[in-house]
Amino acid sequence: MCVVFLAYRGERADRAQLVLSPAVSFAFASTVKDEWALLGEWLPVNIPMSLNVDFENVGTGPALNFSYAGRVYLEPDLSRSSIYDAESRFRGWFKLQPQLGTGTVEKNERGSVTFTGDTVSPEDYDNVKNGRHILYEVGMFWFSDDFGEHHQNFCYSVQPARPGGSVIFVVCRDSSLGTN
Repeated sequence: MCVVFLAYRGERADRAQLVLSPAVSFAFASTVKDEWALLGEWLPVNIPMSLNVDFENVGTGPALNFSYAGRVYLEPDLSRSSIYDAESRFRGWFKLQPQLGTGTVEKNERGSVTFTGDTVSPEDYDNVKNGRHILYEVGMFWFSDDFGEHHQNFCYSVQPARPGGSVIFVVCRDSSLGTN
């Protein structure tokens, strides 16, 4: 039995690899992309902050036992201390979460996950829209493949839309999580 198993697995070397890209969660049907970016409709008031991370498995095999966790935080600025604060808050939140379900992401499969945060007040909305506060999306994906278990951390800062442009996502500088 062992010889048959080794012969079957001997040539296999499937490796999963996730490509992540952040995205806004809200876009209303009544507006076109440039309009909602400028109007700030991607960050509705009086409901929890919400941002997406899109993913695609570009590896040679499936991502098994796939799971994820993430959260959105409002911080004062783009400083190193704001990044560390968002990451620290994520770690504290993550420790309190129940075991998440697992699944499989097949080769070339795409998906999207929405992460939420605290409720956005009208004051928070104005601060984000005018660049006085910054949103951070922090989290991780983990999975296994023929090479073992892997985790992929991410930290993105969300810049407000500028005239004529869209919302800008930037990988956090000086992040202890970073994007692996």
